Amino acid sequence: LALDIPNLIYVRADDDFFIAGLNFRILSAYGNYVDELSNDLLNDGSMMFKITAGKESMLFCADVGIGLSDYLIDRYGNDLSAKYLQMGHHGNGGLSDEFYQLVNPDVAFFDAPDWLMYDETGKYDNPQNAEVMKSLGSDIYSFNSAPNSIILK
Repeated sequence: LALDIPNLIYVRADDDFFIAGLNFRILSAYGNYVDELSNDLLNDGSMMFKITAGKESMLFCADVGIGLSDYLIDRYGNDLSAKYLQMGHHGNGGLSDEFYQLVNPDVAFFDAPDWLMYDETGKYDNPQNAEVMKSLGSDIYSFNSAPNSIILK
């Protein structure tokens, strides 16, 4: 829905912003393609963006999930690569293994508490997604390793 607020600017996929020497590129935000591809508009309509400094980048996946994986892979391919990654949807469900293989981060951040990261009920797949990221050589950070911080170079 559009809000009529004079100083509100809506972002769209492929928008670029330069702030404090960093490039912010919007890879996904709510748009008609989300309506066409997803049955989970609340999550898949969230904003995915990549911040790039001189040599390093971090991809923030927000709550974007599996419904947009193929679309994002087709649209951005190797441009998804980043040194740091905030996992989609807290690392639960989230994006496809192929998506994460293209990102191939050194560090994967799971916005998740221990009960989600180490779920033994089988209801959540954070443990499996953490194993996928470990198999790619990524270090895993979560609430358990907080405080977590990085400085993009």
